[in-house]
Order: sequence, then structure tokens, then C-alpha cells
Amino acid sequence: MKRFLKFFLSLLAALLVAGLVWSMAFFQITVTNGSQEPPLIEGDRVVVSRLGYGIRLPFGKEWSFVRGLPELEQMLAFHDPLMQKGSSASIYVGTCQALPGDTVLLSSADGERHPFVVPHKGEPVAVLPWNALLLAHALHLHEGHNVCWQCDSLLLVDGQRCKEVTFSSDYLWVRSASPEAYDSRKFGLLPVSCVMGRLLFVSWSKESASPLFSGFRTDRFFLPVSSISSSL
Repeated sequence: MKRFLKFFLSLLAALLVAGLVWSMAFFQITVTNGSQEPPLIEGDRVVVSRLGYGIRLPFGKEWSFVRGLPELEQMLAFHDPLMQKGSSASIYVGTCQALPGDTVLLSSADGERHPFVVPHKGEPVAVLPWNALLLAHALHLHEGHNVCWQCDSLLLVDGQRCKEVTFSSDYLWVRSASPEAYDSRKFGLLPVSCVMGRLLFVSWSKESASPLFSGFRTDRFFLPVSSISSSL
């Protein structure tokens, strides 16, 4: 009896440790609609790696990456950057279109397309009429500056007009093939601190409107996300 109890307690301890390690390294999200990213469909249960871009350690009031950035065209999970830190923000998925220092083409109000360099920590970004509002939004929301935008200029707390600005963090540009998706076209620059991890694989998938024990898409079980996106 003592031997069995010892075995049971050892097994229980091993399961608890395994569960703790899993929760620290991975988590799962459920795709609730088809507008997040075309490779994923409603009812997919996706495993996300918290360590996909390096170890995350607490610095100040938030958790930050010690090293590593997403790769281009890699699918990732992120917090809503428009929500305050520490709130129960929704989780979204998207594809990394541009890294810090990369250039993306943005459309201005007159329909012209302009090259925009995604902010890299400590690197100056020129303030122009077509990007002033985007920069002002990021500086105020993510950098904590008191910013006033006046058409073609940024006025910071000292009231001086800035021809260029610098950021204290790295940023990404996230986009989806779906025009309805929640991505950088709607919220602007994505701070690296909002990235939660890299999408690994679909653990299982089920049609949401089907009965409890039916509607499973067995062909999507344990399907790597990279193989879905590469087949498009």
C-alpha cells in the first residue's frame, strides 16, 4: 500500500510539473471567426509557443523578450495594442510583414503610396505629412509621450516641432490577407512587447455549429501552421 501511495504521489507530482512547464512554454487559442487569418478557420484550436522568439523575463511592469524577433511571413499571436497594459486584452493572430528597420508602402489620404520604415529602437524616423498621425499615435500610446499632432508636424511636451523622432522600443508591421482582419492597417504599429508567441500547429479542429461529439475535422489535427500557410 505504501509503495502504491508513493508511486501515486510521484506520478501526481510529475503531472503537476509537466503541466506547469507546459503553461510556461505554450498556450492554446481558439479561432472564433474566419477573418483573423485565411490559413486558419473557425473552430481551429492552435498551439502557440511562448518561447518562439526567445525567453521572456519580467522587466518593470511587463514581460519582454530577451532575444529574438519573428521572421518575415511568420504567423504570430499578439495582444490588442490599443488596450492598456495589464488589461484582459483580446488575443489576435497575424502575419509579420515587416521587422524593425524594414520598409512598407503606406497609402496617404490622396491615394499616393509612400515608403515607411518601421521604427527600430533608437533609430530616427523622419516626420512627414503622410506619416505624422501614425507616429503621433505610437508615441502617445506606446511610448508615453504627450503628443499634439498638427497636420504636418509633431509637437511633443516641450512644444517644439520635430523633424524626426526616435522610439525606445522595436515595432512590427502585422498584416493579414483578409481585409476584415484586425492588423496594422487598423491599429498601426505593433510593439514587440505585445507579441505573445509563434503559432505552431492546429491541435484539433471542430465545426462550431456541430453537436458535441461530431463535426471534428480530423484532417487538421496536429497540422503545422507553416504547412497551411505555405500551401496557399
